[in-house]
Amino acid sequence: MHPRLIFNFDDHLRDSSVFAALIRSHYGDAAALKDFRSVASDQNHFVQNANCIVKAISQIGIQTHIKAEDIYEPSARELLVFCTQLYQTLPHYIPKAVIEFPAVLGDLVTKNIELSNPSKTPISYCVELLPAKSDFSVEQNEVRIEPGQSVPFPVRFQSRISKQVRGKVIFTDKKEGNV
Repeated sequence: MHPRLIFNFDDHLRDSSVFAALIRSHYGDAAALKDFRSVASDQNHFVQNANCIVKAISQIGIQTHIKAEDIYEPSARELLVFCTQLYQTLPHYIPKAVIEFPAVLGDLVTKNIELSNPSKTPISYCVELLPAKSDFSVEQNEVRIEPGQSVPFPVRFQSRISKQVRGKVIFTDKKEGNV
């Protein structure tokens, strides 16, 4: 992909390709981006791409004010605020660690991820495993950590094929209002 110079927020971000590249670089391929058009040449493409971006942002758990219309009928101010939100939020989606599960074909291996809460209030996370249908599994879709506590979070791997597989566990802060 070639570098892209952005001179104004309304015209140059209208096709949503910069937002798609940001999401893919920090999160990976979100399912909502499967219909994204890398070459957008008309209004219909702009609308389709903007809808993909809004769905992807929602899918990965980022709450935002932005609507598809704000992208394909842009206001430089709204897009600047959205870019700032992505700048502050997306780095949290970069993997923090790699855990290897060495196994022989047919083995079930469990490893624990140690989660801690140094704050003075409880923290709850929604847990998502990607890809959804994989060799990896978790026992629960939510975890709550009391103030000053640490908890082990088990992740299981069932070896079904003799080649390397990858998965991702995403812990998204569960705030009041998140569903």
